[in-house]
Amino acid sequence: MVTLPAFWSKIGRIGRVFLPRNRRGFQMKSKLVRAPVLGACVAAFAAVASAQADETVSTVSYNVTPGTCSNPIAVPVNNRPVLVMGTGFNTGEEGVGETALLRANSSPALLDWAGTSVWANINAISPERGWSENASVHIMWISYSGYVDLQTAGSTHVMVCNSSGSPLAHATGYLTFIY
Repeated sequence: MVTLPAFWSKIGRIGRVFLPRNRRGFQMKSKLVRAPVLGACVAAFAAVASAQADETVSTVSYNVTPGTCSNPIAVPVNNRPVLVMGTGFNTGEEGVGETALLRANSSPALLDWAGTSVWANINAISPERGWSENASVHIMWISYSGYVDLQTAGSTHVMVCNSSGSPLAHATGYLTFIY
């Protein structure tokens, strides 16, 4: 394997052989060859990296009254990790949570998750971890005081729920899925 300094010295020798001489009879510096070669290497690396970075982002809004849940929201893909970010932006109840979620096509099909959320009752970051094939299982908190959370809605869907004791007339926010 050629080390970096040896590689550049070979490029320099190639440049000295093929580059024309200037008016005074001196060869042009090998930098004229190195810059385009380096640019081509960077472009090739960027093309390979972008080809491997296929990702899809989908965002769903929610607006739920106390004691109700949103319609079931399908987890977008099977057997691939999905990053779910939830935000609530009600005044005084702003909140955020994120969870890595897997919709597994095992037998039985289930949702598996791990992530974090923040809410006032524990005044810290709360680790969230679990799995379920059933509905109404807590995944993560979305509101600051723990009134709004993301729950399972069976083995392939999730839903946003606003608890019955919530002071929020309408809990509003977004769920973003990145996969």
